[in-house]
Amino acid sequence: MSDSLYLRRMKVMCVEDDETAREALVSVLKRRSGRVFAGADGREGLELYRKHKPDIILVDMLMPNMSGTELIENIRRECGDEKLAVIVISALTDSGSIINAVDAGIDKYITKPVDIDELLTTLEEQAEAIYHQKYKADSLTEENPRAKEDEIKRGFAALLKKMTGKGPRNVNVSVGCSSIEVAASEVLTTMERTLYDKSKNIGVIKYTREVFFYSLEDEYCDMIYSAMGRRYRMDKVLVNPEKDRLKLIFEEVRAG
Repeated sequence: MSDSLYLRRMKVMCVEDDETAREALVSVLKRRSGRVFAGADGREGLELYRKHKPDIILVDMLMPNMSGTELIENIRRECGDEKLAVIVISALTDSGSIINAVDAGIDKYITKPVDIDELLTTLEEQAEAIYHQKYKADSLTEENPRAKEDEIKRGFAALLKKMTGKGPRNVNVSVGCSSIEVAASEVLTTMERTLYDKSKNIGVIKYTREVFFYSLEDEYCDMIYSAMGRRYRMDKVLVNPEKDRLKLIFEEVRAG
């Protein structure tokens, strides 16, 4: 598996109080990693960590409400033995700041202005290490993830057709380090398409679709368990009636 494929299976969080710098980092991350979360200060970063449990965290040192050092220390206490990479991106270059960051539990210290090549190399190295450590007992070959994704794709399409009488088109499945995304197009039934064309009642269609898929959570999660050998829960149902698209996001259920 190439480095880029390891990184695409990661959830990455960026915590940076400078809006311009944060947006630039997020733009780079979204093109290369799995899911991306961004926070404007340490306190927001801690909330995002607790909610999404990212695999890699990029954090500035000087931030309001909670410093980067305090954020890292809090996360390290909470994550326990869970493999997690923390990368500091800071304008501080003095030895004291770097030592404090190392003591807090970082994996890499990158100074600003950020060298994108250095950042990407670091992200790819950390992503590969995390992937192999988390799944060392069930390490997936390059072909194996595709086989699992194909199995989930077939199961998703079959169950949707069974329940609605209409199978989706262009189903794509992405298996991340701890999440699975299922995206499909042309999923609306004839009745739903007519309702949208006649009344443009997007809210009703979105609501009924969300209720429908959450009602099938057990069936879909059992299907994913059969393919992956690990338990997942349905985290989000994203419906776009205008473009007739759907995305389901499943998060792995971790012990403890």
